Formats: sequence, C-alpha cells, structure tokens
Amino acid sequence: MKATWLIQISLADQDLSGGEAVEVRHAIEDQIEAAGIGDITGGGTSVDGTSIDFQLAVDDPAEARAFLDEFLEHCDLKDNTTITVAE
Repeated sequence: MKATWLIQISLADQDLSGGEAVEVRHAIEDQIEAAGIGDITGGGTSVDGTSIDFQLAVDDPAEARAFLDEFLEHCDLKDNTTITVAE
C-alpha cells in the first residue's frame, strides 16, 4: 500500500509571482516523477507565489525520503520544506 505525503515548500524568500511559483512546482513534480519514487496526486500554489504544496503517493518511504532530502538540498529548498505523512 502506498503512503501519502503532503509536501509543503515555502518560497517566501524567492520573490516569485504566483505564475513563477506554479512553474517551480511543476518542475519539482516532474523531477520527482522522473525519479520513479511515487505519483503526484494533487498540488497547489499560493496566489502570491510564497508557497507550493503537493501530495505524493510513495511506494518505498525510505527511498523517497532519501531522494527528496538530496534533491531539495540541491535546490536549496530543504530548510523551507515540511513533509507530513497522511494517516
């Protein structure tokens, strides 16, 4: 059974418009899906561009977490990210 995670990323310090934040979210989602760690099942972006979020259904939580930690660190977003596991 897949675990569902809610991933929230603050972009407040990036000074992006809402449209630019959508592009960032789509790029992140594309990288996650290309890595094969799970399926994006929904997402959103704040109107003012200060945050993005998406749901990720993961097959292997340990593998997914390792990928996300490395990927978000590379993007300099790890400290701005909260990952919540849905019950």
